[in-house]
Amino acid sequence: MPHRHNLGRSEKYHALPRTLYALLFDDGGCYVGQSSNPQQREKQHRSPKGGWHRPFRFHALEVVTATRAEAEAYEQAWRVKAPSERVAWWPWAVVVISVLTLARCVTG
Repeated sequence: MPHRHNLGRSEKYHALPRTLYALLFDDGGCYVGQSSNPQQREKQHRSPKGGWHRPFRFHALEVVTATRAEAEAYEQAWRVKAPSERVAWWPWAVVVISVLTLARCVTG
């Protein structure tokens, strides 16, 4: 379900539901991002203009209620920790790795 708000440019200062997601590529590569509108963001990633130009699977990792800066901090934690894990295409593996990685990010 899309996240809708009418906050304009001030949305970054408001705690909103923001989805942390991973783009999973065939070669095992992984891109981590966050968005308050994940459906729109996925379309942007798939767009011929500015998109990735290679197939990927969009996987929501978690939804956090946070300001944009807070969500970007979560995103950075995933980017730092996730490369040490092998992200696979299997949904159960992604969930297990996601939980383990998040636990390490939160607990240090």
